[in-house]
Amino acid sequence: MGTKIELAEIIRNKNLAQKINETEHSIKESEQMLYESKKGVKAYLASLNYTGQAPYANDISALEVQKWIVVKEKAIYTCLNQMRDRQGTFVGFMWAPYEDQGDITRVVNEF
Repeated sequence: MGTKIELAEIIRNKNLAQKINETEHSIKESEQMLYESKKGVKAYLASLNYTGQAPYANDISALEVQKWIVVKEKAIYTCLNQMRDRQGTFVGFMWAPYEDQGDITRVVNEF
């Protein structure tokens, strides 16, 4: 959280070990709170993940579909952001389905 601790005063008061213990305890509490928050959000989203239609109650909901679309877009942009500019072209690695490899190679060679 960007908290600054002045060590000079702590060392003068010989409370360094105590301050380290307090800081470690605070970190553990923060990690536990983060874990519980993530678990709560996942449980909430899972509770929303049904269609509500009697014959299709176990089908994937629109929320789940939108989640996977966002995950896919994020992965694409993460790969694109890792590309490097070299002499006016971009160089990088991206994943593509194996069955599309021939089409991709043909298009790149034509380009």
